[in-house]
Amino acid sequence: MNILDYTGTKFINSPIDLPTIGGDSGEKGKTGVIVQLYIGIKLFEVPVDPKTGLFTWTATEPFPDGDYSVSIRTLDRAGNLSAPTLRTMRIDTTPPDAPELLFLTDDQGPKTGLLEAGQTTDDK
Repeated sequence: MNILDYTGTKFINSPIDLPTIGGDSGEKGKTGVIVQLYIGIKLFEVPVDPKTGLFTWTATEPFPDGDYSVSIRTLDRAGNLSAPTLRTMRIDTTPPDAPELLFLTDDQGPKTGLLEAGQTTDDK
């Protein structure tokens, strides 16, 4: 099984609290296949498109910021389970601190150099 867009990494980073996870189940052309997606201890069963073998799941309830264990495995119609694909999903919706302006320099006109608080520039 291949988790789309995350090949070669063990982490799924999401800047939103309603993540979408999708991939290729490896079961193209087969009907009745589902993907069992565990996030932490919650199980989500996701149908697989029989034409393409692809699956997509989007959270319907927000996840709080944090790291979550993700396990994904395929279940076929006969009840056979694949080996799991394991990832860590990180939800981080906290924006960084605002930048702090340390200094401002006037570099054109007759007045040049560092500006103090409240001064104006003659730059055009």
